[in-house]
Amino acid sequence: MRVADVGGCAPESEGHVGAVIAANDGHATGGQASSAPVNDAHRRIALGFLESRPLVVLVAVRSVWAPLQKLQKDQCYVGSEVWEREQNLVEARRMSSAGENPLPMRSYPILEAAEGNMELKCLRRLRPLQS
Repeated sequence: MRVADVGGCAPESEGHVGAVIAANDGHATGGQASSAPVNDAHRRIALGFLESRPLVVLVAVRSVWAPLQKLQKDQCYVGSEVWEREQNLVEARRMSSAGENPLPMRSYPILEAAEGNMELKCLRRLRPLQS
């Protein structure tokens, strides 16, 4: 059975998910004839999933996309001028406090990247989806 037989229409038809999957035949097998049946079976499973429940796919993609989008937004913010000004203000407040109450030190983008806090928050948001 070919991928085209699963969807009920030819993979060349426009808008058909099988058209994209079938177009990558050369790349999917990696030039090895022995993996062709396995790849074909995986394509059939994926095609059946996508064609039968598009709303489920949309919800799943959105559930994964939202935390990743937030991560990217946070990373861009740390590299912005606004964030840098805020950190300069934190440092100015710390220096003017004259040691009364220890205030937090300013941060730098390289420190934020090394700590990995943004990535940890993203992974915590994605963790419930793994169960």
